[in-house]
Formats: sequence, C-alpha cells, structure tokens
Amino acid sequence: MKKNKIILLAFLTITIIFSSLALAYHHQYLDQIGVDFDISPDSDKDMNYLPLQPIAYYYNFSLSYDEKEIHGYWKNIDFKLKIGSRVAEVKGRREIYDDPVIMVNGHILVPRVFLEDLLNIDFKWRKPSSKFIIRKKSYPDDIKIYLYTNKERYEFGEQIVVTMIIKNTGNSRLRIPLSSSQIYDLYLFYKDREIWRWSRDKMFTSAITYFELEPYESKVYTITLPRELILTPAQYQLQGTFTSNPEIKSDIYFFTVVD
Repeated sequence: MKKNKIILLAFLTITIIFSSLALAYHHQYLDQIGVDFDISPDSDKDMNYLPLQPIAYYYNFSLSYDEKEIHGYWKNIDFKLKIGSRVAEVKGRREIYDDPVIMVNGHILVPRVFLEDLLNIDFKWRKPSSKFIIRKKSYPDDIKIYLYTNKERYEFGEQIVVTMIIKNTGNSRLRIPLSSSQIYDLYLFYKDREIWRWSRDKMFTSAITYFELEPYESKVYTITLPRELILTPAQYQLQGTFTSNPEIKSDIYFFTVVD
C-alpha cells in the first residue's frame, strides 16, 4: 500500500512538472526588450510564423478572438483574420499570404510577413540569443528607378518610346505592399509644368497588392507616348515613380523635339 502511494505521488509530481513545462513562457527579446512569448517562435523551422498575442501586447494594439476569427486594431488600421485561412482583411481590403493563420493550444500563430507588412518592419531572428532585431523597412534605399527614351532628339510628330526600370539594388528579397494594382507612373513636364501623366486615363483595382523583387533583380516597363500628344519643338522632362509608400521617384530625364 505504501509502495503504491509512493508510485502515485511520483506520477503526480512528474505530471505537474510536465504540465508546467507545457505552459511555460518563452522569454525572447523584441528590439532588446524582454517579452514573454506564449509559444516559441522557432517552433517552425522556416520562421514563417510568429505568435500574435505577445507581439500585440508589445505594440499595444487591441485584439479580440475566438476559435474561428481574430479582430485587431492598431494605429487606425483594423484587420480581421480567420483560423486556417491565408486571407487577411486589412482596412477592408483582402490580402493573401502564403501560409494560413493557425492556432496551437490557444496560441495564435500568424505569417511573419503579415506582421511585417502591418507594422512596416523587418523581424530578424537571432536564435542563439533568443532576440528579434526590429528595423524599419528601407525600400527607398534599395529601390532605384531608371528612365531612358529610344532617342534623345525627335523630329516633330515622331513617336516617343520610354523605358522604365525598377531595380532592387540590395542583397535582400523585397516584398512591397502597394495600395492598388498600379505599380508605376510617368510624368511629362514642359518648363517644370506637368502636361501629361500616364495614369490619368487609367483604371486600377483598389486592393492591396505586393510587388516582389529578388536581390539585384530589375523589372522593365515600356511606355509609348500617345500620338495625340502634340509636342512642339522644345526640351521636355520626364520623371517616373514607383507607387510605394513613400513614393520613389527617378531622376529627371531630358529629351528634345526639333523641327
């Protein structure tokens, strides 16, 4: 009888220890500040997921959820997520991610890129020190816009073709949110006054899209100025823009129309 009590006591002790371990918080560091994560961020080998609740607490945004849906609000941005879905609604717009939101024992794990897009930051995980180094995304430093025309001098009435290049000059892959399906714009100036804009007669879908560039990758766009745009002999200026937030502009490019 006494032996059975000892065995039972040992069993209960082991059970309590393992239960405590299962509920233990993982002490990590967000930008050098200690934060208790409710689940280890390295539970996914590819670091595609981050635990939502402690990051919401750290960034002080409101959060309500049940077993099916998550609602959040941060700095005038409201969002809704669904467990098991790759679709997020941010300010009423749908965004689709590569990985679904999941729930593990009541802990919400969201795609890392969702939080990076929402907060406009990069999470850099340093596993040996259990630290996340947070840095603001620096698209303007890595993105460059280049413009050139097929000629520098044109005869009056000759067709003008413009090439715009959007290049990632950095060594990291970029995934940049855009507020619509418009990627770029092109402006034509005469004596610093805008006389034509490529997007003026265009329609774009009002939904968040993502523009992706691999390290050192370029994307090339060709724009032909409309023939009904009558340019009298003079010097003109072109400028291209990439429609990120903040907007990124090319240098001014000059061309001339002659008699």
